[in-house]
Amino acid sequence: MSPITPAPLSTDDVLRHIPSGVLVFDAVGQVTHINPACLELFRLRLHPAELIGQGWRRFFEQIAPQFADAEAELARVKSLIHQDSPDAAEIALRDGRLLLRHYVPIVHRRDIVGAVWQLQDVSAIKEQQRQLEFLTERDPLTGLLNRRGFDRRLTLLERHPLGQHGFTLALLDLDDFKRVNDTLGHAAGDAVLAEVGNRLKALVRLTDMPARIGGDEFAILMPECRTEEQAVAVGDRLRHMMDAPFTVDGVELRLACSVGLAVQRGSSQGQCALFQRADLALYDAKQAGRNRFKLFSQRLKHQYDTLNQQRDLLRQALDQGRLELYYQPILTLSDDASGPMVRKFEVLLRLRDAHGQLRRAEEFESALADPQLGTDVDRYVLDTALRQMRDWQRQGLDLRLAVNISPHHFSHPDFVPTVRSLLQTYPQIAPQRLSLEITEHGPALSLRVVSATILELRRMGLSISLDDFGTGNASLAHLQQFDVSVVKIDRSFVRELLRDGVDMSLSYGMLRLAQMLGIGAIAEGVETRAQCRALSLLGFRHLQGYLFAQPMPADDVPGWLVQAPEQLAWLRDLSGPMIADAERAVQALVTHRMRARKLLSRTLDAAEAQELRHPDALQRCDLGRWLTAHAAQWGQAAQYQRLVQAHQRFHQCMTAALDQNDTALDLQLSQASEEVHAAFWEWILFESAHSAQAAAGGEGK
Repeated sequence: MSPITPAPLSTDDVLRHIPSGVLVFDAVGQVTHINPACLELFRLRLHPAELIGQGWRRFFEQIAPQFADAEAELARVKSLIHQDSPDAAEIALRDGRLLLRHYVPIVHRRDIVGAVWQLQDVSAIKEQQRQLEFLTERDPLTGLLNRRGFDRRLTLLERHPLGQHGFTLALLDLDDFKRVNDTLGHAAGDAVLAEVGNRLKALVRLTDMPARIGGDEFAILMPECRTEEQAVAVGDRLRHMMDAPFTVDGVELRLACSVGLAVQRGSSQGQCALFQRADLALYDAKQAGRNRFKLFSQRLKHQYDTLNQQRDLLRQALDQGRLELYYQPILTLSDDASGPMVRKFEVLLRLRDAHGQLRRAEEFESALADPQLGTDVDRYVLDTALRQMRDWQRQGLDLRLAVNISPHHFSHPDFVPTVRSLLQTYPQIAPQRLSLEITEHGPALSLRVVSATILELRRMGLSISLDDFGTGNASLAHLQQFDVSVVKIDRSFVRELLRDGVDMSLSYGMLRLAQMLGIGAIAEGVETRAQCRALSLLGFRHLQGYLFAQPMPADDVPGWLVQAPEQLAWLRDLSGPMIADAERAVQALVTHRMRARKLLSRTLDAAEAQELRHPDALQRCDLGRWLTAHAAQWGQAAQYQRLVQAHQRFHQCMTAALDQNDTALDLQLSQASEEVHAAFWEWILFESAHSAQAAAGGEGK
């Protein structure tokens, strides 16, 4: 039996089984083949045979109602009907579907003899792509773009002709947002972030592209904001966007934001450069006090260039071994005539530049704030300091060192293991001999993280100092949260100690606070003997400053320690008795200074004004009562008499200024107040020195 020969497949059979739409035109534009799938795509209820032989225009008229933009599609078909190269395009239909069309010309001996059109419904594929894009380029909490999606659109805008006309990037950071998470929990924080996202969506234009690019960091790309004037208006609107309170679980929150803006003009300077400019403006807004916006300027560019130069300088010095440590002694005043003790030095970083010039840390301080570079420098300083203590120990010197640590490094998870590893490298150095100093107003200080780090370090035996105490916004909070051993009173208080009664009161108050908490206090920046004596009278027993010694290289320390007893012999006088009623004296002068300030600013209340008008106001004020209490003992002393006379002149000027609002009288009152302050310290320092000399004379007898 012979095998059955199958019937040959016709072109119609093949086309009928192809799932995508196929349409074939001949050289004159007539339909020669069309399959059912093509008819289904265009919702045509016809048999393919009914369309064979129709011209392309007639065919187009039947499918035109299906196109979202029939005119645009007609123009595209006209351009393709005799095109000799393949083409592909997406076609949007009125019902929301999307077709992918491939055009392939049929060429025979360089002549176009027809064309094949293949069409495929890609709506489902495009929807999947859209969903995938949403998952990969959208922030799930706010629905805004994430950093990846934002970066891609920024790159596209920079390449697009529209971007050549200029655009603006705004970076927005919530001020003190961490407080929300710490006090109300992360769920409340997420609710706030979602609301910020909603406010941004309501504020921006349709062409703008808002994004959440970090925890509480947002960005807005604005293609139609092309001038600095427009950017300023946007910055103001973004700041005021936060004016309305946030309500989370019935709790009303008031939050603010800082905004940095950078305008891109003309050709691109690179995505990184644009972000850096906006970020510098944002940093400037935060440094200026937060709750404001800043526009990138040439001043900021200069700061940025300077910062890069400092980073390069510091990195090269670290890599090439040109960083050096200098040491400044911290004195402890004794309670007898044996003189001061020096058991501790502070480590100070210096940089030897390529020309051999020694640079102080202030000249590259900004570069030390760089997280990675600052961390590398800290490791170098800690290692070198421990090695130096080991070398001094071998020389018979039992010295302690205090090392400054950058806030970034202190908060880093690797910091405690790094310290532990270094201590293991130098087992002969007891951890109790090393003190780590953190700057209390440093950036990125997380109370929770720093508190946990301090606890681990204290358990290892190290002591912790709070540097620049009193200059930040949370000094008392830090004392409450951190288990510190020492606070260092900032040099700004010491500098103004003899000129400003408020600084004197603050210094004294910080000392008493530290004493009540069982914490040591060091006054740094002591430059004159008068400052030193005044600090001693206030009760400070630990002092540091140029008055005692300039920072010195390690090799000079042993020699300085030998010479120090003779050079600092004058400090023995400070072991004598203090003035009587020192606390009352300080408060009396502070009250006097504050009364003068209130009067000059016209902020006295009625009761205070009435008290100052009392006939016996001179004797009734705190300073007057204190002077009267010492009149019997010091009435004949010239310094005491000068203070009494200055006090009398002050009250005369004050009485005149109370009744008249006159600039000349205000100037006289201000000068009289300064005279009282100067005469006060002249007498106090004289009396203290006189008492010390008298005590020394008595001992000699």
